[in-house]
Amino acid sequence: MKLRENETWVREYLRFPFRRGVPVLGKAEEMLMVALGRWPIRTSITSLAVICGPILLVDYSTSDTVWFLMKPVIQATVLFLTYLGVKNLVCLVARLGYAVARRDMGEDKLEQEGDGRSTPAGRGGDCPTVVLVLALLPLPVFGQQVVELPVAERLLRGEFEEVLRIGGREADDWRSLVDVTSVGFDEDGKLFIGDFSSAGLRIVVLDADGDLVAEFGRRGDGPSEFRGAAMRLIALGDGRVAVPDNGHGGYHVFDAGGEWKEMVRFSSDAAGDVSMRMPKVVRNRNWAPDRTGGLLSRVAHVAGMTMDSVELSMFMSETEGPRQVERVLLEGDEASHEVVVSGWTPPGAERARLIGMGDLMEDAIELGDPGAPVLLPKFLFAALPGGGIAYSDSSAYAIHVAGADGEVERTLRRAMIPRRVDGRVRDAYRKWRLRRADQEEDEALAALQRELVEQVDFYDEVPVLDDLRATWAGTLWVLRTPESGFPWEVDEAVDVLPLGRDILELDREPAAIDVVALDGRYVGTFPAGATPMPVAFGPGGLAAFVELDELDVPTIVVRRLPAEVR
Repeated sequence: MKLRENETWVREYLRFPFRRGVPVLGKAEEMLMVALGRWPIRTSITSLAVICGPILLVDYSTSDTVWFLMKPVIQATVLFLTYLGVKNLVCLVARLGYAVARRDMGEDKLEQEGDGRSTPAGRGGDCPTVVLVLALLPLPVFGQQVVELPVAERLLRGEFEEVLRIGGREADDWRSLVDVTSVGFDEDGKLFIGDFSSAGLRIVVLDADGDLVAEFGRRGDGPSEFRGAAMRLIALGDGRVAVPDNGHGGYHVFDAGGEWKEMVRFSSDAAGDVSMRMPKVVRNRNWAPDRTGGLLSRVAHVAGMTMDSVELSMFMSETEGPRQVERVLLEGDEASHEVVVSGWTPPGAERARLIGMGDLMEDAIELGDPGAPVLLPKFLFAALPGGGIAYSDSSAYAIHVAGADGEVERTLRRAMIPRRVDGRVRDAYRKWRLRRADQEEDEALAALQRELVEQVDFYDEVPVLDDLRATWAGTLWVLRTPESGFPWEVDEAVDVLPLGRDILELDREPAAIDVVALDGRYVGTFPAGATPMPVAFGPGGLAAFVELDELDVPTIVVRRLPAEVR
């Protein structure tokens, strides 16, 4: 077995991330499973070594001496493991599996390099492994609760009661929608719609019966008017509406009736964030309503741009933003930001994608560094009741549930191993990314897209999870990556037709959706194609969906979910 070729794959499973100085045990069981699957005999032996390892350090000569020394050691070990608990014992075994795997990788490397050291003595013998076992026992291994979700699936039906429908080609007046970029509910069940067009952002508010409450929003420079960069709204639970406006450099705040209340400036140290001068930095943010009345925000991408006015050239770079969720408080003249949770950053995520335009008049585009590897595990998060946050940061099926203070209370896991990225996966991914590039009318953009796809680096695995959202009551809807497909990505080769199509991520391939309660109770799974992921959840089991017809005309459909999946 060529362990060295699988070193990156194994290391992903056999790593122990540290959060706030406390080891997180979230991957222990999966690590043990991987170790048992690849090295069953060796892992079984090393598992016994966790319990009996201290005996191997005893220099005995007679059976009486052996038993005399074994008895107190075994008693002490049993007492220690009883106090430790089963979960943490599994963690220790997995750590030992990691040590053995790393040692075997080193052996494989030595053999490939022609080193003749093949005896136990030449490789250091077994004593270092046993010493490592003893050294690991005193380590603090107590972490948050780990809940294992069952592997067997309970299939759910995606048939929901329809409550109201708005939009479509036959709609008129305020019911007519052009490009839905955002949808949300408040605690009274009112529906908020952000509709973007050439006239700017228009906000429509409906009551629980579907009757019009307010219609407001227009482009302009006034305190209640939006500049072109304002494209979406965030509906807060108390009925207020926040509209991030990069052009004005702040958040417009309205009440549910459309009355403008105030403008809260972007934070000076976390602005959201555009400087209209060159060079400029743009921080593209994702927002979600915090269930405590504020906003949750994450910087998804940071784009930098410089321009040479003499040579008419421009240089752009883009990196992924920090993998952390901030709580944004809309109080006072300037918003304040507080980091609530921080996720694991996979290798290569910080690499910048570089694009140069040598002659703006001729659109001469040149690709520098293609940037971070594709298929990186996503950093997903969802707001929970009481101010908590659920998030996922790795390629495995692991969802961390944190309280309002950001401390992880439990991790929900399911034994699903990500697909390894091999040659067939790489070829399939490139075809998937290029499927619309040939339809691009702008040849320069099409050529850039093809070059980007051909030069990409790949992460080692296809992430299991594609999206994560929470209902009003806190039940998690977990969208899995299509079994033979890939996580949803924006297709940069396509002209911006409806912005909402990308912002609301409506072009996903059908995939299974797991429904999980916050306490770890597995509710069931909607099979692929049974239902799309709702774009917003509301009180009383309300869920909003956006449908597009063949002309991309949007229709918003509000349905009521059964009690078991709310």
